[in-house]
Amino acid sequence: MGFELAAPGYRELLVWGHDSEDVLDAGTHQAALLMGLSRLDGDGERLTPRAVLRRVAGSGLEALADVAPPQSFVLAFGDPVEIYAATDHAGISAVYRGERDGTAVASSSARLIAALLGCALDEDAECALAALGEFPATDTPFRGVHRLAGGEYVRVSVDGLRVARYQPPVAPHRLGEDLDGLVKRGVAAVRASVDACLSAYPDASLELSGGLDSRLILASILAAGHQPSECVTLGEPGRPDVVVAGRLASRYGMPHRLVDLQDMSALTPAEALALADTAGRRRDYSGNCVSLGVLDWVEPRAGTQARFSGQNGELARGFYYPFQPASPRTTGALARALVRWRLMANERASGELFTAEATAAGVRRAIQTTVALLERPGGDWLTATDVLYLDWRMQRWVGTDWSAAEQTRPILAPFFHAPYIEWALGAPPRAKRASKLLARVLDGIDPELARLPTAGGGSPHSLFAPRTVDRAERARRTASKVAVKVRQRFAGGSGKPPVGAPLLAQRALEALADERTGLEAVARLPFVSAEYVERVAQQREASPATVGMLVSLRGLVGADPQSLSA
Repeated sequence: MGFELAAPGYRELLVWGHDSEDVLDAGTHQAALLMGLSRLDGDGERLTPRAVLRRVAGSGLEALADVAPPQSFVLAFGDPVEIYAATDHAGISAVYRGERDGTAVASSSARLIAALLGCALDEDAECALAALGEFPATDTPFRGVHRLAGGEYVRVSVDGLRVARYQPPVAPHRLGEDLDGLVKRGVAAVRASVDACLSAYPDASLELSGGLDSRLILASILAAGHQPSECVTLGEPGRPDVVVAGRLASRYGMPHRLVDLQDMSALTPAEALALADTAGRRRDYSGNCVSLGVLDWVEPRAGTQARFSGQNGELARGFYYPFQPASPRTTGALARALVRWRLMANERASGELFTAEATAAGVRRAIQTTVALLERPGGDWLTATDVLYLDWRMQRWVGTDWSAAEQTRPILAPFFHAPYIEWALGAPPRAKRASKLLARVLDGIDPELARLPTAGGGSPHSLFAPRTVDRAERARRTASKVAVKVRQRFAGGSGKPPVGAPLLAQRALEALADERTGLEAVARLPFVSAEYVERVAQQREASPATVGMLVSLRGLVGADPQSLSA
């Protein structure tokens, strides 16, 4: 399913793969399209395209802020007709825009815009993707094509294309409550957000891991008098996440589905490459094709029913806080250090893939754009990292995947609902450090669940009421994480790959090496090191992040408008 808008000189709404009854009302010259299948608002009301049109007609585009992510919209109304395309208030559902030579286009597909406008590959953005694991800011693989940020929309009218906001950028407002008040407000925010999802989808399943975020959703579901229709866990038998999730499911009498990633070993190299390439193409090659391929392999095995996800729970856990000072303001030095030591040490592709000049340019792009994002909110440093987590990491990591997944099943994401975001950003960083505040919230909802061990070994309760043995174990884990980050930083390659990625990457690389033509086309790109690509083809060895970049570039060579016209 997708859409495309173009202007000026003409107005055109092109929709494919969707029921016409949900799109067009010819009698009133109105159109509405909701790209995601969840279609609910923050109060749990199920939405229809016509209901969204009525809300916008009554309250303006500001009404879109009440719709729960992930969701993007196309609306057409007025006389003469104006067409609007918008993403959700968190920017999770992808909408792209581009302009060139007097023509402007908005679409659910960055590749389509690039093909229509003749936009070339953005070499610096590709090299920044290799360094960060995600595109910086609103960049895409193509020059002049950008992704809308949270709360943004584009309007196509006789006057052309205009980008504006229906909701201002996130601006955290510090909550004044004491610790008990913060916990009570957190309990209310989590319960309200989960209850809204249950109101619309009472028989939803739950992605259950051995961690804190999914357990918080489980506690809220049980507190509301419901049970998940089933719990779905991704992993391999015997791993801590799988063991803990299985114990929870058994304890509370819930059906448990394990999606065993070892089963990917049945894929042939050709099937693995096709899986990674298709996953990348579905998302405009805007992420790591190998990691996205794993997720696409999982989707049909996890079921197509509405499913709860704990993504963005870490907004209240200080995702970027470890080893960061509680500085009262954001400085360029702090921002640059975070980019180099934390952001560029995760899914980083090999620095040898590109020429030295291209690699340096990509690193500069990654640092400059991310530093600008960190400096935008103003205020204290730790809160700036929270905003970065929401506005960049969640949009470009989770949103890139969900922009495809939202079209095959309803995604229930309570931690992206407004009450949770407002509470999580408003709570003081000192309370959120080391997950203590969120663990207290879990204890406030379900004390029993708060005292059961997580995959990390300790219980959530031990995070805010630790025993001596808990403190010792936490110190050991912290030291281990420090050592891993140092090795990642100086090794110049990717950090710990996502679960399942090494297997898929190795199979896909075998197919790339056997095929040859794709790698040869990548090697001819002026910013790529042909020597390194040849070495990878001969040795058949590269990190999952590097293989993902090779698959992406292989696909983009074919998607490059200049190649299409050749």
